[in-house]
Amino acid sequence: MVLDATHVYGTIGGIFVLQVATFIYFLSSIDPKYIKTFYSMQSSNDYARRIFLDKDEDERKIVIFEDNRNKWKKIEAGGVKWVGEKIPEWNEEQPDC
Repeated sequence: MVLDATHVYGTIGGIFVLQVATFIYFLSSIDPKYIKTFYSMQSSNDYARRIFLDKDEDERKIVIFEDNRNKWKKIEAGGVKWVGEKIPEWNEEQPDC
């Protein structure tokens, strides 16, 4: 069986149009407040740094140290300072062993 180029390109074009239409339908069917979660120009490194620098909750800040070191390398000095400030506070909360 030999395929004609017209049929091949027509099939590829049809699949592309169907894919685009399906994606548009998907985006229109979700809650608008969540659309921003599907795209972002921010890198994961920038996101990790933003979490650390913009958040006040210690529980949120400490999560950055579970990530790859490259994600928090640029704020390492600030992270070390923050940890140094928090260690006495955490030690006071721990019972004596």
